[in-house]
Amino acid sequence: MKKLISYSLILIGLVSTTAFANDISGTATANNTHKNGGENWAVFHEVVNTYFTSTGKFLTLSENEKAEFYAAAEAIKNHLAASERPGSETILAKVNLSEAVFRFIWENKVEFQDADLSIVPPAFI
Repeated sequence: MKKLISYSLILIGLVSTTAFANDISGTATANNTHKNGGENWAVFHEVVNTYFTSTGKFLTLSENEKAEFYAAAEAIKNHLAASERPGSETILAKVNLSEAVFRFIWENKVEFQDADLSIVPPAFI
C-alpha cells in the first residue's frame, strides 16, 4: 500500500512537471519572469530538459550539478515570491513541485550493482 501511494504521488508530480516543462519556457519568456535571473532559469531549464530527453543522464547527474539546480531553483523561488506580477504564484508553485519531484527521484533512486551471473556446476561424486 505504501508503494502504491508513493507511486501515485510520483505520477501526479510527473504529470504536473510534464505540463510545466511544456509550458515553462513560453510562460517565462512571455512574462519576462527570468529577466533578472537568466542564468538561474538556464540551469533550471537544462535539468528539466535533461529529465525529459534523457532519463539515464538525469539520474546520473553529479552532486555538483544537483547543487547548482537546487541553488537556481531557490533563487527563482525567492525572485517569484517577491514578485507582484500576475502568474508569479502559479509559476512558483510549479517550480516548487518540480524541485520536490526531482529531489524525491534523486534521493530514492535504486543503486544498481553488477550481479555475479556465473554459474558453478555442482560437483558430482
